[in-house]
Amino acid sequence: MSQLRMRRRLEREGVALPVRMWAYPVLTWAVIVVIPVMLVYMGFREGSRFDLAMTDLIAAVVVVVGIVLTRRSGPDPVQSQEGSVSSDVRSSEANRSS
Repeated sequence: MSQLRMRRRLEREGVALPVRMWAYPVLTWAVIVVIPVMLVYMGFREGSRFDLAMTDLIAAVVVVVGIVLTRRSGPDPVQSQEGSVSSDVRSSEANRSS
């Protein structure tokens, strides 16, 4: 989902993307559809349920650890500067070219 939103936003702001995903937006939408379909399929398939449950558990642990670490570290320094994604991309492009 972020590929759809961020690319539109960056293109609207005139940012030159260093790497462009081919078959955009068709491939992005295909992935958005296929991943949930595969997860549902794994849930119905006897041999995949344990794998799916362990993947869910690991994903939940990673999300919780990320939230805890983010809250402990304080405000995001990038957000407090300008809050614009394109300015961050432009500054990283300028750093690469120099």
